[in-house]
Order: sequence, then C-alpha cells, then structure tokens
Amino acid sequence: MRGFSRALKVAIGGAALLGALGAPASAAEAAPAPVICFSGHVQDVGWQPLNCDNDGDWAFAGSTGLNFRLEAIRVTAYNTGGLTCVRAHVQDEGWRDQVCLPDGLSAEVGTTGKNRRIEALSFSNGARSLCVEGHVQDVGWTGESCKPAGELNVVGTTGAGLRLEAVRATVQQ
Repeated sequence: MRGFSRALKVAIGGAALLGALGAPASAAEAAPAPVICFSGHVQDVGWQPLNCDNDGDWAFAGSTGLNFRLEAIRVTAYNTGGLTCVRAHVQDEGWRDQVCLPDGLSAEVGTTGKNRRIEALSFSNGARSLCVEGHVQDVGWTGESCKPAGELNVVGTTGAGLRLEAVRATVQQ
C-alpha cells in the first residue's frame, strides 16, 4: 500500500507539471486584470474607504452634490505592469511633486489638516492607458479623458480657484 501511495503522489505531481507546461492558460488565467483604487480625504469627512475599478465600475474618490473639497487622495494600482504616477495641484501651493510607485504600493498626494482643496490631479501609468474624469465646483463632471500609456491625464482646473470635488478612473485592459 505504501508504494501505491507514493506512485499516486508521483502521478498526480507529474500530471500537474504536464498541465502547467502543456496547454497554455487563457489570457484571463495568465494575467489578472489591471485595477486602480482610490481613497479620498474629503472636507468634513476624512479618509474614505478604498474604492477600486472592477466589474465595469470606475474607481471613485470624493463627493458630488455636497460642495465638499477633495483634499488628498491615495492611489494604488495592481497588475498594470508599470509605474503609476499621480500629482496634485493644491490651493495656494500649485503643483506638488509627482509620486510614482509600482503596483501594490500607495501614492498619496494633496494635504490633510490644512483645509486646502485639490484643484487638479494628473495621472499616468507607464504600461496601461488610463481614463479619468473629474467633478469640479460649479462645472460638474468634466467628461472622460483617456490617454495612452505614459501620457499624463489631467483633470480639474488651475488658476481658476475651483475645488476638485471628485475624481473617477479606470485602467484599460
């Protein structure tokens, strides 16, 4: 019986190895879908729960209809294969330094505890196209903007003194 058990383990192990080396896995099995996630720091609310683009929904941070400013944002990407970069244009400070991080790490831009609004955000990913849209004070949703990998995608305004109230984004397959 002991020999049978060992032979069974070898057969199962060999079959698993042949399966791994044999027929190629489908594209969906080979690489998980790219994902981008946001957590916004909103006036009078604080940090929001993480919200990711999946199942056709876009990642979302901020608020609409409340006249609250988006003060900071955390951005985390997964399975993109490239660096994700984000930069904020902050009230009374202008453009702050760009933060670029690999998949799985979070980039945080903006301010907390200073009561300053984000007026614009720029996003890019070195390997994937990103689509973004902003919700601006007195303007509403600005319309979707999709840029290819490596190109900056800017939402919001500069020089107008308007708050960015919300932002949404998705990573293209």
